[in-house]
Amino acid sequence: MPQYADLSHFLLNICSTITREDISEITVSINDDPQTIIWGENVEFKTKENPDPPTECIGLKFDFPLNKEIGYMKICFSLKNIYPVGPVDVCLFGGGTTATGLAICGPVCSETNECESLFNHKETVCVPVTVTPFARPGAARTICCGKPEISTETSCYGERTSCSFTVSQELCIELPITFGAQVETGSISVQCDGVSNGSCNCSDEEMQELPSKAPLTQRERRFFSR
Repeated sequence: MPQYADLSHFLLNICSTITREDISEITVSINDDPQTIIWGENVEFKTKENPDPPTECIGLKFDFPLNKEIGYMKICFSLKNIYPVGPVDVCLFGGGTTATGLAICGPVCSETNECESLFNHKETVCVPVTVTPFARPGAARTICCGKPEISTETSCYGERTSCSFTVSQELCIELPITFGAQVETGSISVQCDGVSNGSCNCSDEEMQELPSKAPLTQRERRFFSR
């Protein structure tokens, strides 16, 4: 669009199989002011057989003028069927000039190809570990060695009422720790360039065909301390 031109109307080149009967609801507001929808006048479909007169573009046309300085428009439409989401060409007209080569996300006829890239990020992960040993005695067993002795003495041998001793045991502590990472992505945005016929052409850049989707694996490393 020219930098200082008011918007006259625009078209969304959504899937060509979508018709007026496929749209269950449509709303338009300008500066938060709801607009009256009149099919065939301010909202209509333009096809290859009957394109938009000034732009020669096709798609769902919205004929609502918009001020270049203070105007903003909100459009919402609901479809009766489910369609894939992909780049939809936008055709703008204002100031006697047509602007193309723009796109937004919208309903398309088929799934679009996906490009997958692999990124890596180095991190040093530290986790404090505290090992507290314990000794838990089991049930005591008393075993008599020989036969009991009978004495006429009124006092027992020995001066102590109990016997104490220590038991030591060498321990080997096996401690598994799993290190990994969770990956979260932000909101997706796309900058759309022009559309041309034929296969992809990356100019001087190296072209590489991507394989079909495969599940990503997450490597884990276990740490043992003794």
